[in-house]
Amino acid sequence: IDIKSWDVHARWHPWAGSFFLGGAYGNQDIKGKFEDTVSLTLSGFPAEVPVRINARIQSTYVSPHIGWLAVENSGFTMGFEVGVQIPLSPDTSVVATIPGAIPAEEDQVKATSDYKELKKQADDAVKILGSKTVPYVTLLKLGWLF
Repeated sequence: IDIKSWDVHARWHPWAGSFFLGGAYGNQDIKGKFEDTVSLTLSGFPAEVPVRINARIQSTYVSPHIGWLAVENSGFTMGFEVGVQIPLSPDTSVVATIPGAIPAEEDQVKATSDYKELKKQADDAVKILGSKTVPYVTLLKLGWLF
């Protein structure tokens, strides 16, 4: 799995203390790969053919959260945040390849119900994961202001 992201955070301290309401806006790009095998008959012989699945989820998101951030006179800071990350525009893709297969073998593999089911499961999983609201948690935030 390869994950890249960026985001911009804002905080509002309504009582001018440590408690705050916050929000973030960002973008993430998640890529993953896995392999499985498909059973079929090639040229009259049973075969197990590897299939490589490359999946990708790109999403813009917002993350409302609350938290606590204490700042000591020395500049030492300590806090935590909890909230949710809500996807706004997930874009998902799944590409299945058959490594080392010649075009005739590739066509035979893609025609099997095992291949079609594997591709459908990967498509469904990526679409579900891309649209899920997930927890946003920072258990301990430490820093120094100067």
